[in-house]
Amino acid sequence: MRKVYHGSTMEIQSPLVSIGRKDLDFGEGFYVTDIRSQARLWAEIKSRYLMDATGIINEYAFDFDSAISKYRYKHFEHYDREWLHFIVDNCRSISPTIRFAC
Repeated sequence: MRKVYHGSTMEIQSPLVSIGRKDLDFGEGFYVTDIRSQARLWAEIKSRYLMDATGIINEYAFDFDSAISKYRYKHFEHYDREWLHFIVDNCRSISPTIRFAC
């Protein structure tokens, strides 16, 4: 199990990965990070955008081994040209066949 975080303005106990915009950096899904400070930054950004909302860091236990046994995935070793093309394609709604990226 890995600890992952999601920055928001609300507590989310049961994330739904099938809800969301398709034109985001890594496509449709529920975005988490293993970097707590990154989740805190997103919570702060969202709270400023919504004005008067309080930022919240949601914390989850993520079973990475179970996920990779069920889904195809793409692991990026570096922020390189391949990573950039993946992001640009998602933002243009050109869906890659990858289920999740890490």
